[in-house]
Amino acid sequence: MSFPEPRDPETGKARKHQEAAKKKTKISNAEIKPAPVSLFDYESVEDAKVQLKEGLDFPYVAVRSSILGGKEEVSILVTVSKDPESEWANHILQNSRYAKIHILRDGTVEQFVGWKLKMRKFKGKSIEHVIEKINKIKVVE
Repeated sequence: MSFPEPRDPETGKARKHQEAAKKKTKISNAEIKPAPVSLFDYESVEDAKVQLKEGLDFPYVAVRSSILGGKEEVSILVTVSKDPESEWANHILQNSRYAKIHILRDGTVEQFVGWKLKMRKFKGKSIEHVIEKINKIKVVE
């Protein structure tokens, strides 16, 4: 079996990768990125959910948390509707003007499904900022 590049017989790794590992380069301060801001974590997600539930001005609001990916990847799922539950045709959420929104720990807020409601993806600075932006969601007729 031949390899396109020379390999070390002991480790089986390409020699150029070993040489690159030997050359340890220093990282300048300009290359160091600041730690991402976290709106909430696993311990504070319940407080964030309460703030969202109380702060959103919609007739129907459902707020849930998800730990899919582990406790360090906790996120919040929000469902809102501009119509009260009693006005939904056949009592089905999808028959109302609704949106489902995903809020990540780093502040990324994105609408992933909805009907007649439109919101652009944005990066929230705080829970209060996220509430303010969601309350300004547009109705598309």
